[in-house]
Amino acid sequence: MTDQVLIIPSKLNLVLCKLRFDFISNSDQMKRIFITLIIFQLFSFAPVKNSKPELFIFIAEDVLLLSDGRLVVSGQIKSGNIKNSDKLVVKIHNINTYLIIQQMEVFGKPNGTGIGVKGDFVAFTVSGVEKEMVGKGTVFLKGR
Repeated sequence: MTDQVLIIPSKLNLVLCKLRFDFISNSDQMKRIFITLIIFQLFSFAPVKNSKPELFIFIAEDVLLLSDGRLVVSGQIKSGNIKNSDKLVVKIHNINTYLIIQQMEVFGKPNGTGIGVKGDFVAFTVSGVEKEMVGKGTVFLKGR
């Protein structure tokens, strides 16, 4: 008869299982039942992940004005994700202003990468707002 190997995430659980096996009789049926109970215990009570999407937060580090009037805003995504044509909200003079991303580049990733995620450095173009209204430290959120 060969011993079966059970992979258990925690070293403490592995030690406890070894101790428990020592007290169980040599009955194969008892060992199978015990292994089934351990697996049930390990995977039945796993915490459920929060299904709500993470709030998008982006803080501008640099803003450039293009010759056609569009702005290029660059910085790091602090949380959430973003893609081309997403609607952003920025507060200008205490009024929520909605801007749509026209083009976006994610630095350090292949050209054409369509989504920027938390930690990525990105630059995107927007129009419909003056450069004086948006600058370093401006907070952008994702609109609904």
